[in-house]
Amino acid sequence: MDVVFSENPTIRQKLYMLLNFPDSSTSANVMAWLDCILILLSVAMLIIESEPMYKDYFADNEEEAHKYAFAANSLIMGYFTVDYILRLISHPITKDFFKLFLPWLDILSILPFYLEVIMITMAERAAEKNKEAGEEDHHTHESNAYTILRICRIFRVTRVFKLVRRCESLLV
Repeated sequence: MDVVFSENPTIRQKLYMLLNFPDSSTSANVMAWLDCILILLSVAMLIIESEPMYKDYFADNEEEAHKYAFAANSLIMGYFTVDYILRLISHPITKDFFKLFLPWLDILSILPFYLEVIMITMAERAAEKNKEAGEEDHHTHESNAYTILRICRIFRVTRVFKLVRRCESLLV
């Protein structure tokens, strides 16, 4: 998509250039490299979390490793969420944004994180209510949903496509 802006681009146009054209400025280049680093870090975390040797550390909410990984993942997902929203807002023709392939991959990589947080929160609240009521913790339904969401996390790997796009424009 060739984009031509006037001599005095609007803030929206500047933002669009910053987020989509790494060669448009030094700031855009830094943003692109930051994006690449966070994509690699996110994919590396996914691989480490799924490695059988480390899986128990990351699955147990009480483990220190889980807390650090969750905090790091939350920051990364926050970055990707803000990046996505800014790309949507700054796109010259908003409805055309949804016709592109990569924004859908971005949604597929971001959404499982938020669904997982919602599911964990709901499961913790249900367990708390059961504990207050003196009932046993029956969480098989939440556990199955949580397992499905963990599987959906594989969509985080779709960020590799974004990485390829970013690195391609950085290396040219």
